[in-house]
Amino acid sequence: MARPLAGDLRIADERLAAWGDWARDTTAGNGWPKRTMLGRVIEEGFTGAAQGGPPPTEIPEAIAETDRAIAALPPKYLYVIKIWYASSVRYNAVAASKLARMNYRQFLEVLRIARELVGHKLLCG
Repeated sequence: MARPLAGDLRIADERLAAWGDWARDTTAGNGWPKRTMLGRVIEEGFTGAAQGGPPPTEIPEAIAETDRAIAALPPKYLYVIKIWYASSVRYNAVAASKLARMNYRQFLEVLRIARELVGHKLLCG
């Protein structure tokens, strides 16, 4: 069992968890609509599908700030953050390490460093 995070790492973890929840629960996280045009035509007919889609999703400022901090990460750390916080293997270190193609200890170390980098960016700008 992992030790609880303390101090700045806990703050970074909470912000990253909120970002991961938002990224999984919206279509803005990946840029793809929930339905294709064909799906809209099938469900709504030609006239219904011709109407505009849903309004764009607004991103809360705290999530946007966290997203900017994540985007500034080197690729290895960005990948691990996405796996840990925004994927289906969320909080399962064994599965996450396999998905990242790292051994368990290496994954946890890269995750720790990634949290520190994000936390530093959030706290220091």
